[in-house]
Amino acid sequence: MNYEEIKEGDVFTSPKREITAADIDAFAELTGDNNEIHTSEEYAKNSRFGTRIAHGMLVMGIANGMYVRMGIFKNSVLMEIKEWKLMRPVKLGDVIYLKLTIESKRQTKRPGFGICEMKYEILNQDEDTAAEGTLVRMVPISG
Repeated sequence: MNYEEIKEGDVFTSPKREITAADIDAFAELTGDNNEIHTSEEYAKNSRFGTRIAHGMLVMGIANGMYVRMGIFKNSVLMEIKEWKLMRPVKLGDVIYLKLTIESKRQTKRPGFGICEMKYEILNQDEDTAAEGTLVRMVPISG
């Protein structure tokens, strides 16, 4: 798709993805965030969550990857995160997906580019919202 083809209110849904221990371990290693609620099952089983949970930033990063794989735009640049709320933990074994809604779009002063505000909703296997926010992206306008 391209900028001209999308409309405000359009909704897109990504493929689903299971959150694994390998995902969480790799993110902890990459970032150095080794908080035990993420990295230690022994610690986490005695927490209010009962098991390890994914880092909030990992969930956001996976959401971004889901957006890219949906292929709505060939290229885009993240310009702003207007808000990002974590509503419930994403636990090991949860299956999540991205529901993306085009909230607004406008052309920029620079020819050939548009700005799209996109509502991200990360839903789990029970259709509960795990995280949500509005991200602003600059996208190319074809033609």
